[in-house]
Amino acid sequence: MSDIANLYWDVAELYELDPRDMGDVAFFLDFALKTPGKNILELASGTGRVTIPLARNGCSVTAIDFSDPMLELLNQKLEREPELKEKITAVKGDMSDFHLDKTFDMIFIPFRSFQLLLTKDKALSCLRCVKEHMTNGSIFIVDLFEPPEGLDESWGYAPTLVWKNDISPDTNVRRVDEGYKIDLKEQILFVTQRYFIEQNGKVIEEKIDHLNMKYYYYEQMVSLIKESGLSIIDFYGWFDKSRGLQGRDMIFVCAK
Repeated sequence: MSDIANLYWDVAELYELDPRDMGDVAFFLDFALKTPGKNILELASGTGRVTIPLARNGCSVTAIDFSDPMLELLNQKLEREPELKEKITAVKGDMSDFHLDKTFDMIFIPFRSFQLLLTKDKALSCLRCVKEHMTNGSIFIVDLFEPPEGLDESWGYAPTLVWKNDISPDTNVRRVDEGYKIDLKEQILFVTQRYFIEQNGKVIEEKIDHLNMKYYYYEQMVSLIKESGLSIIDFYGWFDKSRGLQGRDMIFVCAK
């Protein structure tokens, strides 16, 4: 199944306006600053939401993403902060198949992006590539959402406001998501994301994007990580480092 839907071709600049703070930037920064060399690999880096704060705090970050629009926005940010160019290396690449001929102190995949890999083969290949770029002292962190139990063909949800950002006194951007299909065999959720640009209370533009995400139950992800040759050394249910399954996220901290 193709994952071409997940490249944010026409909405990268709008995607970046998401005002939510899950606490994940501080979470990843805390781990990164504790690594010996602060040499970090970020997979699915997007526009640099986590990348740039890491670099500002002294980390050297190699940032890989497969989306040209996302990388373009990251590079635009580096033009505005040229002092970060020595700290950030932005690379177009596939997180399921990359070979950089170097190792890193920490590798991570933020914001559930691992779930954009829609087949087990790609997911397993990603984890094995991660292992290839680790030393015995490295850590790998991956974040996924925890799916509800008992998903069936009835899954779906009506258009729902995800966030709203007032970007000026008379202009705002809203993102509205709709879950419209599920593939139970392959465990994939299909979501339409609509961005509405409003000015003085009227919609002046609408853009549509599609997000396809593979879901894993806890035991399935544990099995996948073990099959890749990695070992789980810690687990969190959210970015405040609370533990256990809570119906929110599943954050695995792994070693080689």
